[in-house]
Amino acid sequence: MKPVRSGIIAQVNKPITGVRELGSLADARVILLHREGEPAGVNRLHVTTGNMRVELLPSRGLSLGSATVGSREVFWDPPTGLADPDTQEPSRNSVWINGGPAPGYGYIESFTGGIELLGLDNWGMPRPDLQDGSLLPLHGTVHAMPLSRVEIESTGNAVQVKGRFLVRSHKGRSDVVWHKRGAVRFEVTRIVVIDSNPSRIVIVDSFRNASAKNLLPDWGYHVTFRPEPGATLLVPAAATEVRGGGPLPVDFREWIPSPDPIKRIEQGVIMKDLQYSGPEKRCTSTLRYPDGRKIYIHTPPVPYFQTWFCSGGAGSTEFTRPDGNPLLLKNWDGMGIEFGSSALDHDHNTDPLVPPELRLAPGEVRAVKFEIECDF
Repeated sequence: MKPVRSGIIAQVNKPITGVRELGSLADARVILLHREGEPAGVNRLHVTTGNMRVELLPSRGLSLGSATVGSREVFWDPPTGLADPDTQEPSRNSVWINGGPAPGYGYIESFTGGIELLGLDNWGMPRPDLQDGSLLPLHGTVHAMPLSRVEIESTGNAVQVKGRFLVRSHKGRSDVVWHKRGAVRFEVTRIVVIDSNPSRIVIVDSFRNASAKNLLPDWGYHVTFRPEPGATLLVPAAATEVRGGGPLPVDFREWIPSPDPIKRIEQGVIMKDLQYSGPEKRCTSTLRYPDGRKIYIHTPPVPYFQTWFCSGGAGSTEFTRPDGNPLLLKNWDGMGIEFGSSALDHDHNTDPLVPPELRLAPGEVRAVKFEIECDF
């Protein structure tokens, strides 16, 4: 196959079977993959360059799915698969928690990404819309927005993937598919740079106010890595507290498997007064594995930052579908961070040293950049 020098513009939501080659860029290979059993048109975009392979999910806002450096997996093995973005509306009441309906928690049935953008009307826990009282779902809707095409080009040692999509109010005519419903609020541009030398992934997301009035972009991220017993996540923070209260465990930096696999254990620790350095003011957190491998996470100053550790839960009745069947068929084993523009629990528990997010005027843009670097 001849290298494509000018780049690749690819339709990524067309029904395919198996694997479709999209082209090559220098030493990079780009394919579109459809897994048997997943909805038609719900595909996975794989970019391989050097010793890295990165999977992007066009049906989920170009979230990052899996990634490997050499033979090592970077992100977690999610307990759920990809769904049809036209029918799996985040606000639908499709999840029960501990035997009862849990309105606004639809996100749980589709938590599949290694890196997901969340928001933009609400990135945290479910809450009422301040305008009309309707329920804004857990982690918002932006993570579930499908893309129809992406642009891929080579940038020296790296490959850049770019995609754009609109985020609407999702309110109005019920005969219109949910992600095309309502007035346009934001235009999101996502750029993912995959650099094999060094082994790193750079995320640059831009939110443009595409409406005619000032809007507050309530954005956040979930970054979830492959855990191992004894792996530790170190964040240079001067202040720490357990989300929800209680004493700070001695081993709060370490991932420990659930002693009872059917019981899911989750822990969040809020970090404040983080150490930022360099011209871009980046905080560098370090995930260390017992064999010496490291992942560095470079994040910008943010009002809210927490570590997130989870283990166990396969087959439990904590999360079920309305018919009572367990939602998690595999353990919810993961470790990573959540960070965003506001408090996850809407309790104003943010870092007082970081200014709060400001409203964007019509046409104004807010950009967020962070990266992960693998020392494998």
